[in-house]
Amino acid sequence: MANSIQTYNSDHIIIDDDDLNYIIRMFLEEVESNPKRYHLLLDHTVLWNDTVENYTVGCIRLELDKLPKDEMAIAQFRNLISAADKRVDSFGDYIDADFLNENWSLSGVKHAGKYPVKDIRSAIDKLGKLLN
Repeated sequence: MANSIQTYNSDHIIIDDDDLNYIIRMFLEEVESNPKRYHLLLDHTVLWNDTVENYTVGCIRLELDKLPKDEMAIAQFRNLISAADKRVDSFGDYIDADFLNENWSLSGVKHAGKYPVKDIRSAIDKLGKLLN
């Protein structure tokens, strides 16, 4: 699988496309479940949904530089990162391939085995550090 570059305030990180896809899927689920809590990010979910629905290798973008520039929006995004971290922990050490294929697969991608949660957690940690 490929990697995608995420930028924020002239800093950047590289995240595996699978990990980034799963993180975005968790973000979308969390915002959909709690729209009032993440009201400043609602418009941004359109971008996230579009990037995973129209997947191109190495081109998954969180568009972090397009987040609203106020502290409340950044706080909501940090809360979203924390929610994704808790969600990924709920899977245990691995996410089953059947779950991924039915719920979070990218177009043209089929998972044959379990996916290690530690990889996703590492990517979540990178995102948190990027915002600091």
